[in-house]
Amino acid sequence: MKFNIEITRKQRKEIERVLSNWTNYLNSVPPTSEEVKVHRWFGASTSIVKKDEFNKKLKMVIDETRMRLKTARIRDN
Repeated sequence: MKFNIEITRKQRKEIERVLSNWTNYLNSVPPTSEEVKVHRWFGASTSIVKKDEFNKKLKMVIDETRMRLKTARIRDN
């Protein structure tokens, strides 16, 4: 799969920071915790989800984003 993405160095640095924070979060979730409280992005309500399912999906997003970041071209802006 080929991605044609152009980003600035500043954007790349910010994406790397976010990915690092997500990875740190996954590593910090206590193994004894069965559920995770997830805050919804566009509202004040929260939901409880199974930790393993949430972690699996988040790891998939992290891996896919890293793959796209590796193939991205850097713009000189």
